[in-house]
Amino acid sequence: TDFNLHSLYNLFQPLEYLFLMLYLRSVLLSTRLKNAILVSIPLMFSMLLILYIVSQKYDLSKLYDFLLTTSAISICSIFYFNQLLTKQVELDVSTNPNFFIVGGILMFHSCSFLVMGLVNYIYKQDPILAKQVYSINHILNIIYYSLIAYGFYIQWKSTKSSLSS
Repeated sequence: TDFNLHSLYNLFQPLEYLFLMLYLRSVLLSTRLKNAILVSIPLMFSMLLILYIVSQKYDLSKLYDFLLTTSAISICSIFYFNQLLTKQVELDVSTNPNFFIVGGILMFHSCSFLVMGLVNYIYKQDPILAKQVYSINHILNIIYYSLIAYGFYIQWKSTKSSLSS
């Protein structure tokens, strides 16, 4: 069972990175950023493969691949918010579903970066406390998926109102 979970995780991590980065690429305007994202995908896949091989050989934690992908995803999310502030693409963010979706992505991945790094450090000293700190991740998941769902709701609502007009 443990092998199956690790195998599933090793498949999930690059796929999550791929889909989130392609989504972020679709909402960014800068051609340079879009090209950088396209280049980052095979680079990240290669780095994740190397980390997988190294972690198998030296019995390292799976934390490093998570921290690597979440940092890249968080950085791209920050570029989206910078775009919103500097380019004034959409003045009313309350009707912009991407604002809430990218907000959820940024909140989850940036906070998970800190929580998972902290959990890994605490686990060496006090595994029980580490489990309690890890529960913060459940709250982050709720916020993440709630913001994504709200973004989809805004999109559905605007599509529904434009069809009825």
